[in-house]
Amino acid sequence: MLYEMLVGSTCDKGMNMETYLEMLESKGVPMPSEIRMFHQHLLSNMLQYDHQRRVGCEHVLKELQLNGGQFERQRSVVELRSTVNGM
Repeated sequence: MLYEMLVGSTCDKGMNMETYLEMLESKGVPMPSEIRMFHQHLLSNMLQYDHQRRVGCEHVLKELQLNGGQFERQRSVVELRSTVNGM
């Protein structure tokens, strides 16, 4: 959900589950360049193919607390589209 909020779409782009899992295993999650490095770091750790390396909510919350002073809210693509469209 965080990926969708930041990017404005899912990372599977309508793929079937088998193709999606193959993509995750071989290439990882595609990270658009407009996503800040901190967000890329969180997303890549949250979306690890290997469940033993994948981080959970507690780790993410800890990262947010540790980087809280440096964490600047990024407007999501959805918010930007709404602003542009006057919604």
